[in-house]
Amino acid sequence: MKVLPTAAAALLFTGVSHAALAQTAPSSPVPSMAAERSWSSTLAEDATALHDTMISSHPGVYDTLNPGFRDRLDAGLVQALDRAKRTTDAGGWWWAALSA
Repeated sequence: MKVLPTAAAALLFTGVSHAALAQTAPSSPVPSMAAERSWSSTLAEDATALHDTMISSHPGVYDTLNPGFRDRLDAGLVQALDRAKRTTDAGGWWWAALSA
């Protein structure tokens, strides 16, 4: 079940998504990984946004030769949201978002 972590890594390393290409630059600076924040909420928000992006734009959702794609994607979200409950810092976010 590496769909969600692999996709998260791809988005993190490229720094670009379809949604990002269509948006203007944020009016405030993007916080760094060292910034104080609720890492649990951040992980839940990131995982949900990634899941929604995959649902709306990935051809695997419609691939009749890969009927389990959506189930694996949904299971990845459930796993990430479960891990978010225990995430307290940037390292926990990184582990939860990128490991299977």
